[in-house]
Amino acid sequence: LAMDYARNLDLPNYLASARVVNCYRHSFFGNWPAFQKEMEQSLPLLGSPRVGLEHKLGLIMAQISVLIMMGDFANYQRKKSWLLEAVGKDVASLSVIAPFLTIYDANMLIAQGKLREADDLVQAALRDEGPGRIPHQRSQILHFAALLAALDGKPEQARAAAVESRQLRLEVGPGRFDALNQ
Repeated sequence: LAMDYARNLDLPNYLASARVVNCYRHSFFGNWPAFQKEMEQSLPLLGSPRVGLEHKLGLIMAQISVLIMMGDFANYQRKKSWLLEAVGKDVASLSVIAPFLTIYDANMLIAQGKLREADDLVQAALRDEGPGRIPHQRSQILHFAALLAALDGKPEQARAAAVESRQLRLEVGPGRFDALNQ
């Protein structure tokens, strides 16, 4: 309904917003063909001067998400570099994308077997005064800390990170990310 309304009234900014929501809805249900179709239909919106930066960032982050989930690390790195260049030094935009990129980078490094690099990234994120302090992001970063400690044969360190991650998940409310702590 929102997309039809935005399309009929020629409101590309609202159309981009609805497409971002649809992308995440499709990803929550694992409907990757619908997700990819949504992304393809969103591409013209990225070049529109009538679409705000917030919605463009949402669409680009959705693209980056699917590249990580598909294991397409080369294109992920290209899209990530492009995104960081496009955002430049805009602090507000960086504060939105930085936590996601940290989580995506950790996923990529673990998938590539670069566990030491992943652990360095995770530990730096936990020390960070920005995203590392936001309970939602911190719980996800702690999930990676627990996984990496377990893979490194450190069960007590893994357990402590998992317990803290779980506690933060309970504080911010269970949901899609709660499964990481089970």
